[in-house]
Amino acid sequence: MTTASDWASWCTQFDDLHDEILGLYHSRRVWQTIRTMVETNPDVRRSGIAEHWLTQCYSVTELSGVRRQVDKRKDALSLLRSLEHLARKPGMATRAWFDGELHARPQSAPYAATLASKFDAFAGAGKLCVDKSLVQADCDRLRNDADRAKCVVDNFVAHQADATRPGHLPPTITWGELDKAIDTIGYLYKKYYQLRFPGNLLSNLVPDLPAAWDCLFETAWKQA
Repeated sequence: MTTASDWASWCTQFDDLHDEILGLYHSRRVWQTIRTMVETNPDVRRSGIAEHWLTQCYSVTELSGVRRQVDKRKDALSLLRSLEHLARKPGMATRAWFDGELHARPQSAPYAATLASKFDAFAGAGKLCVDKSLVQADCDRLRNDADRAKCVVDNFVAHQADATRPGHLPPTITWGELDKAIDTIGYLYKKYYQLRFPGNLLSNLVPDLPAAWDCLFETAWKQA
């Protein structure tokens, strides 16, 4: 049996994921900009040590951030746990509540009749509450796309696996697979944001970096 307090608890935990997930996109934006600085400036003197260190800082940060979003421990907040909670208690989120929120908010009330169909993405057409199978499919997608990142963190970041044990194959991940994991996390967060905040759209997770954020790189540290 579900209650209003169950849904309120789910909403609070979902809201607490916001900064962590935006952090994944913020770090990736900064990393991509720095890589562009290095790779497109022919006057930069490349350094294997410095570039390796920068790459390690970025990759460990992002891999760990992805890993946190599929953490299943009971004392952890994660996107996966949030979705699994919703799949276990789909009756928490009802079409009646969704419609009520649309009509209660001045910015969405004039469009409530049109926006009401957005609930179908979570329930299917005409159903009164969230469809467990639809949420479970999103859980499966998240687990699948984040699995390589999770394996790398479990074996080489949070712990050091014994590479000598029989049958051990060190997990690997490509940049494309890491990007896919981040993109899936962002896609699902944006999707369920529309359930959490009916009538609202989280349009962009990629941050606009503040002006002159890169001024650190404008002054030479060493004089020629």
